[in-house]
Amino acid sequence: AAAQGALTQAQTTALNPAITTTQIARLNTQLAQAQAAQAAAQAEVASARAAVRQAEAAFNNLTITSPIDGIVTTRSVEPGVVVAPGRILVSVINPNLVYLRGFIPAGDIGRVKVGQAARVYLDSDPDRPLNARVASIDAQASFTPENIYFREDRVRQVFGVRLAIAEPGGFAKPGMPASAEILLQQIQPE
Repeated sequence: AAAQGALTQAQTTALNPAITTTQIARLNTQLAQAQAAQAAAQAEVASARAAVRQAEAAFNNLTITSPIDGIVTTRSVEPGVVVAPGRILVSVINPNLVYLRGFIPAGDIGRVKVGQAARVYLDSDPDRPLNARVASIDAQASFTPENIYFREDRVRQVFGVRLAIAEPGGFAKPGMPASAEILLQQIQPE
């Protein structure tokens, strides 16, 4: 700004014999240097702003946020460990979306439909049924799960069903043993 002012003053008094051509050239050089310094400073500011944005993005990548409110059931890595993209770090369940996985003999599966009402009885409180509905039925039969202990049950084919518990109320938790009954006359719309 000082160089610009000096140049303007020199140009207005160019007819004055005391101001020589060399003084004007020197002032033009100073003005060009000042403009170059200003451009360099503006480039540094832009670079610093970009570095701040990059640092903020990197910082935001350090925080892992679950897409749902829930409970962590397993943690497969420890804090501070560097992991590859796509690796599962933790497993989270939604305690309000609890289901029972059960099996229906192949001969009875034709009477079960998605949306059908059911009741789930937890072994921990068998006198308090939880309302449920049939959420899904496996498309393909399989052999009875290996944890069935009676020989006549092991040789049958079954279809897996998933019963969605309407209001688990904190009572039903993953892995809890339970039994269920499907109400054959009632089909609820999804």
